[in-house]
Amino acid sequence: MGVNEAELNERILREKHLVAMEVQTEAWADGVSEGIEPEILATAGMETILSKLVSECGPEAASALLES
Repeated sequence: MGVNEAELNERILREKHLVAMEVQTEAWADGVSEGIEPEILATAGMETILSKLVSECGPEAASALLES
């Protein structure tokens, strides 16, 4: 039984999500091991996420993320 294009795309998106979570988890652990408090890591992460989203996708995408 083959995999159709939609299923393949869904698998690819899931894999990308898992890799992204792994990368972020490693970055979090690195920050904690450097003595950075979780609240500071979270704030910096949110600032980075929103600024990158605005610059790469536009303010509407950032606003939609915040609303969701």
